[in-house]
Amino acid sequence: MFVKPTFKEQAYEYLLKQIINNQLEPSKVYSERHFAEIMGISRTPVREALLQLQKEGYIVIQSNKGIKVRDISQSEIVEIIQMRTAIEGFCAVYAAQKAKTPDWQDLCGELECFLAAEGVMLGKEGIQEELIKNDLGFHIAIIEFCGNSKMKEAIVNLRNQINRIGIKSLYKEERIKQTHKEHLRIYEAIKSGNAKKAYLSIKNHLEGCEEVLKYKYN
Repeated sequence: MFVKPTFKEQAYEYLLKQIINNQLEPSKVYSERHFAEIMGISRTPVREALLQLQKEGYIVIQSNKGIKVRDISQSEIVEIIQMRTAIEGFCAVYAAQKAKTPDWQDLCGELECFLAAEGVMLGKEGIQEELIKNDLGFHIAIIEFCGNSKMKEAIVNLRNQINRIGIKSLYKEERIKQTHKEHLRIYEAIKSGNAKKAYLSIKNHLEGCEEVLKYKYN
């Protein structure tokens, strides 16, 4: 049965999307009232959503001043990439070690679908949102294979932090093509059951993302 999202959940999703897509200016101070009026809801669910976003590190709520989008430093980018490498590297190794099992076959089939969709999108314009969704699906499929919901939750949050500062750089045509090649290497390592190669493929892929993001600061 379909369960309609609460006003707090709606506010959270709206605000998170605004932050990730760089629709909110980091230098500008916003108010609860501003967001409540835009969404046409009361301030209470907006306040609850903002508190959750502050806890997750997206914003800073300043007493008697308002809300600001939190900047991310270059050192934090390094830490985020390290955390993603630790979690996703573990998951890729785990997947490769389960080679020939029925669940592993399902995973390989799922990854093939994401790669095929990614290949079709190469060179197309105006499909950034589809690329982001497909890219997320590829990575989440590997994480979900481990059956650890906390890992998945952490990765989604870390990815959102990365996307909001480098979304334009990470999804430029040249980087998209390189990402597709790196995804293929990850898939091939898992498909071959090579745990060491699976880890290194994830590591190299995320280091590539880190270089793009560092360049953004130079």
